[in-house]
Amino acid sequence: MASQSTSPAFPVSSLPQTPIPIPPRLELPSLRIEDGELPTGAMSPRTAYNILMGAARDSPIEYRFLLAQQAADGALRKLGTADRTRDDYLRQIADLAAANEAEVQRHTKVEADLRNSFTDLVAASDAAAARHADEMEEASRDLAESDRARNCVPDCPDGFEENHGRVSDFVVHYDNGQSAQVPFIRRIPGTSRVAGTFGDPEEPIYVHELYAQAQISPDTIPDSLPHWFVPLLEREDSVFSTVALEAAKLDDWGLIADIECYHDLAARVRRYSDQLRRLQAEETEALHDARSCLFRLVRADAGGRLAYLEGLDMGHQQGYPEGRPTPFSSRRRGKGQSRPFA
Repeated sequence: MASQSTSPAFPVSSLPQTPIPIPPRLELPSLRIEDGELPTGAMSPRTAYNILMGAARDSPIEYRFLLAQQAADGALRKLGTADRTRDDYLRQIADLAAANEAEVQRHTKVEADLRNSFTDLVAASDAAAARHADEMEEASRDLAESDRARNCVPDCPDGFEENHGRVSDFVVHYDNGQSAQVPFIRRIPGTSRVAGTFGDPEEPIYVHELYAQAQISPDTIPDSLPHWFVPLLEREDSVFSTVALEAAKLDDWGLIADIECYHDLAARVRRYSDQLRRLQAEETEALHDARSCLFRLVRADAGGRLAYLEGLDMGHQQGYPEGRPTPFSSRRRGKGQSRPFA
């Protein structure tokens, strides 16, 4: 079967008989934008737009097509640069996030350490405050006790009178180092002592020895007592009673106590002197009788008749050749021989 040829849609006779001219390939010259010329290579879309709307407005279509292609290449290159820049930014952000996380962890640890240290400091401060409170409470008690001892109790106990410096050296010293003058006092009859109290029935009664207090300045050299005053204190009659009554008018308990003390001591010395004189007289009489007795023993030849007892003498046993002398015997001159002392 013979092949059938396909007829064209329009007659060949209608096509132009002359060939269509093909323009040569255009190459964009290297131009500068400053001079109003077209650059080659990739360019930004904005630059291509400015050229198309400016110097290339009347250029051939092929020329403008290449210009648009270069603008597209420039846009793609910028897009790739933007992607790389974005990756760099992301890496930097990741590095910053990691550094920030490490810094947060470090700050968290520092905060925990500071919190622990603060807790320890608070505990130590509380302990110190408790100790300080205990010390302050104890000091307050001591101070209250000292104030109570120092200040007079409003009600004076029965039988006592307020001190008011009458016995200024009547001071009680406490174990905590505090001291206070006893506010209420009374004399103990028949003695040179005074009793004192702070007014509290639960506290003890203190006893103090009375002494005459100085009435002249410590820088002043005191004069001696008048020669007539001391014999008056030693009298045993009404003279001393007069002295004691006049001294009582001075209302000086220390002065009165020392006057009475000296009077009593003088009387005691006199009694001791009288006893001593009696003992000396008795000693003299006993010595005389002992000598008379020894004289009689010599006349009776007691030493010769009892010579065999010589070994009982301790002096003889210790090697004394003549024995040890006694207050009532003479030195021995030989066995069984002695002489009375004149």
